[in-house]
Amino acid sequence: MPSAKNGATPDFDLHHFDRHFRRAVWITALITVIGAALIYADKVDDERSAFIRWRPQVLRF
Repeated sequence: MPSAKNGATPDFDLHHFDRHFRRAVWITALITVIGAALIYADKVDDERSAFIRWRPQVLRF
Protein backbone atom coordinates (compact mmCIF):
# COMPACT_ATOMS: atom_id res chain seq x y z
CA MET A 1 0.00 0.00 0.00
CA PRO A 2 1.52 3.36 -0.98
CA SER A 3 2.22 5.72 1.83
CA ALA A 4 -0.02 8.73 2.03
CA LYS A 5 1.23 12.11 3.08
CA ASN A 6 -0.78 13.99 5.70
CA GLY A 7 -3.26 11.13 5.93
CA ALA A 8 -4.54 11.64 2.37
CA THR A 9 -5.05 8.69 0.09
CA PRO A 10 -4.06 8.74 -3.58
CA ASP A 11 -7.74 8.53 -4.60
CA PHE A 12 -8.50 11.57 -2.45
CA ASP A 13 -5.70 13.57 -4.11
CA LEU A 14 -6.93 12.51 -7.56
CA HIS A 15 -10.46 13.61 -6.67
CA HIS A 16 -9.20 17.07 -5.67
CA PHE A 17 -7.09 17.37 -8.82
CA ASP A 18 -10.06 16.35 -10.99
CA ARG A 19 -12.35 18.84 -9.26
CA HIS A 20 -9.87 21.71 -9.63
CA PHE A 21 -9.12 20.78 -13.24
CA ARG A 22 -12.82 20.77 -14.14
CA ARG A 23 -13.27 24.13 -12.44
CA ALA A 24 -10.30 25.54 -14.38
CA VAL A 25 -11.77 24.28 -17.66
CA TRP A 26 -15.15 25.92 -16.92
CA ILE A 27 -13.49 29.20 -15.93
CA THR A 28 -11.38 29.17 -19.11
CA ALA A 29 -14.46 28.48 -21.23
CA LEU A 30 -16.36 31.30 -19.54
CA ILE A 31 -13.52 33.78 -20.07
CA THR A 32 -13.30 32.72 -23.74
CA VAL A 33 -17.03 33.27 -24.28
CA ILE A 34 -16.93 36.66 -22.57
CA GLY A 35 -13.92 37.71 -24.66
CA ALA A 36 -15.62 36.62 -27.89
CA ALA A 37 -18.79 38.49 -26.89
CA LEU A 38 -16.80 41.68 -26.29
CA ILE A 39 -15.10 41.41 -29.68
CA TYR A 40 -18.39 40.68 -31.42
CA ALA A 41 -20.13 43.57 -29.64
CA ASP A 42 -17.46 45.90 -31.02
CA LYS A 43 -18.13 44.59 -34.54
CA VAL A 44 -21.88 45.09 -34.10
CA ASP A 45 -21.33 48.70 -33.02
CA ASP A 46 -19.36 49.32 -36.22
CA GLU A 47 -22.06 47.55 -38.30
CA ARG A 48 -19.53 44.92 -39.39
CA SER A 49 -21.60 42.01 -38.12
CA ALA A 50 -22.37 39.24 -40.60
CA PHE A 51 -25.97 39.23 -39.41
CA ILE A 52 -26.33 42.90 -40.27
CA ARG A 53 -24.64 42.49 -43.66
CA TRP A 54 -26.78 39.48 -44.61
CA ARG A 55 -30.05 40.82 -43.24
CA PRO A 56 -31.44 41.98 -46.63
CA GLN A 57 -30.74 38.58 -48.21
CA VAL A 58 -32.29 36.75 -45.27
CA LEU A 59 -35.40 38.94 -45.34
CA ARG A 60 -35.82 38.34 -49.10
CA PHE A 61 -35.44 34.60 -48.55
